[in-house]
Amino acid sequence: MTHLALPDIPAMSDDTLDDALPWLDGGWSRQTRGLVEAHRATGLDLNRNWAEVPRSWQCPCCQRTKAQIVRLSEHGVLLCHLEWHHDHLRDYGKAVLRHRNSLPENSEERYGIMSALEATKDFCERFFTTLVCKDCNLAEGEAKRLLADAPRDFSFSPAEIKRFIRPRPNQPHRIDEETAIAVWQEVRTDVEDRIAFVAVLAERVAQGRHRRQSMRSGYSRVRSPLEIAIALAAPDWDFGAIYSAAGVLSERSVRRDGQGSAGGKRRAKPSCSRPTQAEVDAFAASQHPGSPWLIVRPDWRCPVCDRDRQAVLRKSNKGRWTGKLQAYAVFETETDPWTLMFHDVWDDATLVFREHHSVWLCGDCRHVITDLKAARATTSDYPFSVNDLRSLVTEVQPNARPEVDLAAAALLCSQRLGFQDAAARYFAHHSRCIVLASRFQALVVNARWSPADAYNVVFSEAIDAEPSASHSDERIKWQLEEGRRFLEKRGYQSALSEEQLNTLVQHGSAASASSP
Repeated sequence: MTHLALPDIPAMSDDTLDDALPWLDGGWSRQTRGLVEAHRATGLDLNRNWAEVPRSWQCPCCQRTKAQIVRLSEHGVLLCHLEWHHDHLRDYGKAVLRHRNSLPENSEERYGIMSALEATKDFCERFFTTLVCKDCNLAEGEAKRLLADAPRDFSFSPAEIKRFIRPRPNQPHRIDEETAIAVWQEVRTDVEDRIAFVAVLAERVAQGRHRRQSMRSGYSRVRSPLEIAIALAAPDWDFGAIYSAAGVLSERSVRRDGQGSAGGKRRAKPSCSRPTQAEVDAFAASQHPGSPWLIVRPDWRCPVCDRDRQAVLRKSNKGRWTGKLQAYAVFETETDPWTLMFHDVWDDATLVFREHHSVWLCGDCRHVITDLKAARATTSDYPFSVNDLRSLVTEVQPNARPEVDLAAAALLCSQRLGFQDAAARYFAHHSRCIVLASRFQALVVNARWSPADAYNVVFSEAIDAEPSASHSDERIKWQLEEGRRFLEKRGYQSALSEEQLNTLVQHGSAASASSP
């Protein structure tokens, strides 16, 4: 049997990665590096969408290749940007449907309404979401500003954009204004008809129509041909590393040297006008039932910038109030010597986390981590603590993005490597123990195996998953206990009590027991 080895993607040289993945693209590819050299660029700003399509990709609107799409920013940075262009009528339809149909507390009734909303909102769309070059996306926005009588949520389709743009290699498009206005007049009746139809749909849903009974099936295929092939060819592989490889490659591919110089018109400074309470209530009413806006306490304030919900909303260029709340992990340090031994920690200097809980940050403060990852200052989702993040904020104003010292943040990232390692080890441990405990749960509860037999299988699978790790009954018992603790912390009931675990360990080694 052939055994494969998973390469270290972050450590691979650009040429080695290009040789291995000649059809993919990114800051490491010979094609991109050649374009940087040909345009004598001072840097590279390449977004995730660009990295996730082949080097041969062409824009469906302007038909330009990647080599024809790239252009220099005013600061000499090579811009490699692709954008998802979607029909804003879909957003309009969702807003109208939700406004007319409030969601009840009862989960079955709520699912019935949500299934109806899901079934009907697609009727609003005139075109599917399409990946286009940034210049086509910008041209569409410019063309809409020519239309004095178009609805705010109208969007030109990719086929319509193609009609009024005048593409040029490595430059923004020119717009044929007369053609853009003519295209709008052609589609106007269809757009207005869809807007009117949304009101009809919202009323029908409110009357109890278009609903589906029962819940969506949670079944999914658990053994794909690819998973089986990988498992047979590389039984020692860490499947978590396999599934994360695409994300690791994406992080390696993206470049953000030109952050803040993406071209197009200069954005005006954000408005600092404060929304009224009615506007805040309207924004909250437009959110999905699971939105953090509806979960957090009424007196919530961002733990970093200390702004309340009214103060974190910001007005977009289109005059809409926008705002996000995003989760960030807060860790509890492990101090128990017995537990630290199982973590293979034998000194007082190594940081180990026992547990975490999430706090809700405003999107602006959470975005600091995104900026740091884009600048390649860190690859961690949790490079430092909430207190560290708070220390980096230099100026806070309501309804405007807080000022953050990114240079100091990058320096702090380099000083908090122990914290980042501890977070990575914690989540790997957290995932491993939950998988172990869930597997045991499935065997005992669903397959109705005896706890002893299920324990034997779990023990054997743990050895297969980590053949180089130290395994013993005590260690597996500890991992099952940890998994049970993590699951119960999150509201799941465990099939195995601590007393049962002790009994299993005391009555013979699972390593020598036979599986059924």
